[in-house]
Amino acid sequence: MELDKKEFDPVSKRDNSHKHSKKTIVNAILYVVKGGIQWRLMPNDFPLWQTVYDHFSRWNKRGIREKCLDKLALFSHQKAGRCAVPSYAIIDAQSVKTQYASIDGGKKDKGHKRHIVVDIPDNLLHVKVHAANVSDTKSACSALESVA
Repeated sequence: MELDKKEFDPVSKRDNSHKHSKKTIVNAILYVVKGGIQWRLMPNDFPLWQTVYDHFSRWNKRGIREKCLDKLALFSHQKAGRCAVPSYAIIDAQSVKTQYASIDGGKKDKGHKRHIVVDIPDNLLHVKVHAANVSDTKSACSALESVA
């Protein structure tokens, strides 16, 4: 499986040469996301944090991450011999404690609630975060509607 380069590189009127490879930029972004570190604390093995953050921000605004996840899910389905469009979805809700937020009536927890929808091979389909006082029935329906 190969992701298209054109998704990462916008059409530019200027010189199209790049100082850093896209693989290095992606590895730096994954390092920050997986490690949960601040952008400014990136090791010197990667490009400057401003460069990496600039790429991350531009790609995020253009929806590149979602496109990549969709292609990876499609590849995973094809590899498993399944239909390209998922036929089943699994949803789970979790309350997350925070200092300032609403109270979950069932659990009496302050915080937020998140609903995560995955398909059978555990590919992420949708995540929805909302106030804890919203009922599971309403929020789960809206999460599933956004997947359909």
